[in-house]
Amino acid sequence: MNYYEQITVLNSNNIEYKCVRLQKYNDYSHRATNKYYVNGKLVSHQERFICMSLIDNSTDYTFTERKWIK
Repeated sequence: MNYYEQITVLNSNNIEYKCVRLQKYNDYSHRATNKYYVNGKLVSHQERFICMSLIDNSTDYTFTERKWIK
């Protein structure tokens, strides 16, 4: 199995928003999971949607890292 990880970090108003997307590939299919963090804490429900929309609608990312994990 191969894993592809993409980490996107956005700093806005002294708050760090982070999205970690992990995609798992095999011979037949792939599956992806997204986890969102605000100041290093995993968020869910309403905070997740706020974090997701801020990252998706911004173009001023601190950094985006992509790497293959085997």
